[in-house]
Amino acid sequence: MPRACEEDEKSPLYISCENGYLDVVRILLKNSVNVNKCDRRDNSPLHAACKMGHFEIVQLLLCSKRANLSHCDRRGGSPFFVACREGYIEIVKFLVDKYDYVNKCDNNGNSPLFAACEEGNIEIVKFLLSNGADIDYANSNKMLAIDAASAGGYENIIKMLMDKKSPPKSDADEQLPPCVVRRKKSLF
Repeated sequence: MPRACEEDEKSPLYISCENGYLDVVRILLKNSVNVNKCDRRDNSPLHAACKMGHFEIVQLLLCSKRANLSHCDRRGGSPFFVACREGYIEIVKFLVDKYDYVNKCDNNGNSPLFAACEEGNIEIVKFLLSNGADIDYANSNKMLAIDAASAGGYENIIKMLMDKKSPPKSDADEQLPPCVVRRKKSLF
């Protein structure tokens, strides 16, 4: 029977990152293993640590100065994207300073904001919005982040997105009485 690392092409470092074996990761890094060796789906050990929420391992990999933060898996997801989707705010906050692509999308055009909205990760949605996430970006299916939140029934996220979005202003608004303009905005 093949070992797990042979079956999925997962390296010992990948498996250690995935399972949260911090001390094993330290030992492997000291022995100069390839920190960017990916599994068969093109996920790196950093992807695995981000997906499973192993913050200390994420820090360790990036402090090694060898981990590639901008590497994307087969679906086009970066480690930052994965952390946003999975809901690990501590990792997202740590990575945003090192990875300045808050709006970098996967192969389907889904942004990190879209992924966080789709999964109902309200704290990450709030954080991404405060760091310049584009709420008007539509994916390849013409869906917005608010559509993802709506599909999941995440009312608080929908309200947050609606509050962040400013209603379109037309020239006609300037000719209307202020009470009518306020009413139009409240319908938005």
